[in-house]
Amino acid sequence: MKRGGLGRPPIVPSVLGNSNSEGVSVFVVSDLHTDYAENLKWVECLSNVKRRKDVLLVAGDVAETYSTFVVTMSLLKERFEHVFYVPGNHDLP
Repeated sequence: MKRGGLGRPPIVPSVLGNSNSEGVSVFVVSDLHTDYAENLKWVECLSNVKRRKDVLLVAGDVAETYSTFVVTMSLLKERFEHVFYVPGNHDLP
């Protein structure tokens, strides 16, 4: 079964955050599984500008192939100031 896809919800700031503030937001995502084209497309559709100063924590299961992993992480780094990664059980054998 494919996970996510273009139907995934948008990345939004915490309900505790003030949308009018100029501070940094921290986001967490997991199980991207970008070996599926629709999941990679979702990453590609994230804004290159909107979250540029924010932090993203990637909690595993990005991709099963090295090349897709590198592409995905590069795309995320273009979109967020800091990207932190923890490997998951489906990442690179």
